[in-house]
Amino acid sequence: MKLDALVLKRLDELIAKGDAIHKTKEFDFTNEAGKQYFRVYSPEVKGWGTSVLNLLQRAFGETSAHFKRFEKHFGEYTSWESAFQELQAILAAAKEDYEGGYLFNLRGLVKAEVLADATEQAEALLTAGYKDPACVVAGIAL
Repeated sequence: MKLDALVLKRLDELIAKGDAIHKTKEFDFTNEAGKQYFRVYSPEVKGWGTSVLNLLQRAFGETSAHFKRFEKHFGEYTSWESAFQELQAILAAAKEDYEGGYLFNLRGLVKAEVLADATEQAEALLTAGYKDPACVVAGIAL
């Protein structure tokens, strides 16, 4: 299975697990205006959040907005339903951006940079008279 497919599979798994955890919410109180407030107390929240952080770190990087926001909100998690929904929304946005290919540009730039380096190396080897190594490096670039 390709890396992209694995990342998308894991994003789907974590979204489904988050939905299951959300269903465990418990009623806390009703305010004067009649609005009900719930808490998501499940101990699974910590494990789920840690898995999400791990995936976001590896797939998006520690400097990504998705990782930073999830890490911040997860660190401040108070068990209110609205706080859990914010975590779910960040994860959903990450999946949306990943599926939409909005991270592809970064990968493409890295690939292009590596390709340019390999091409330059092949040219330098050829100029220096090392035809066979130049062909090998050019083959790698292709």
